[in-house]
Amino acid sequence: MITVCWLLGSAVGIRIAKWQQVQLNGLVLLGMLAYFACVMLLGTAPFNTQLWPIYAVFIMLTGLYPGVFFVRLSDYYTARQLFFRENNGFILGLVAGTLLFMVLGRAALWVLPVLVAVFVMLCTTLFFNRAHVTIHSLEGTA
Repeated sequence: MITVCWLLGSAVGIRIAKWQQVQLNGLVLLGMLAYFACVMLLGTAPFNTQLWPIYAVFIMLTGLYPGVFFVRLSDYYTARQLFFRENNGFILGLVAGTLLFMVLGRAALWVLPVLVAVFVMLCTTLFFNRAHVTIHSLEGTA
């Protein structure tokens, strides 16, 4: 269910990015809000299987960012390059998350997502600021 909902969120993100100007950093924050809502819901109602539709919505919200991300960066990279980087990032996150969870315990589940979100937001901001400056400097020379 997790993978299907995340992929559905990504598909919705792709559709949204084509007809709506959405801030990428806002979607990172939305994903973080959904993540911590899941954490709090799990803490208050563990093992409650009747809540799966709510979890599904939260997971779909976390999938919006990748969909919009792929559409926005397709102007700068090929699909092959994007998938290669995304898959490597996923594997790195999976390995790092597992190792940090083994070392730090549940604290890793609270701290690591926040650190990664801040890192992604900084990288996104720097990338698009640099791309914007490059495009304007190229327009100035033409």
